Amino acid sequence: GACDHVLAAVCGTMFIRDQEFAQLRIDGSLAPGANPWLHFLLADIATLSQYEPLDDLPELVAGSVSRLLVNEEVRSRFLEAYFHVLRKAATSVQVPPPGRGPLEFPVTR
Repeated sequence: GACDHVLAAVCGTMFIRDQEFAQLRIDGSLAPGANPWLHFLLADIATLSQYEPLDDLPELVAGSVSRLLVNEEVRSRFLEAYFHVLRKAATSVQVPPPGRGPLEFPVTR
C-alpha cells in the first residue's frame, strides 16, 4: 500500500557508492547508522511512559521499530492513542508570552 513507500524510505536499507547502510537490525532494533527519524521515533515512544494511558507502550515496543510497525497489538495501541491530550499536557506547562492566553487545541478524533 501507500505506507510501504514510507516504510521503505525510513526503515529500508540504503545503498550509497556500493556500501550498504541498514537502518534496522534483524530484531528490529536500530542499526548503528540508523537515520535520525528512527532515533526520534524511539525517543518519543520512551517519553510516552510518562502518560498513564500509554505507559506500557515503551515496554511493548521494547526498542524495536519493527514491533511498532508490524505487531498488530502494539500498532493498535499506538494508533488508538489520544495524542491531542498529550500535546495539550505538554503545552499546558509552557508560559505564554505577555498579553497572550494559554493555547487551546480542539478535541478531534
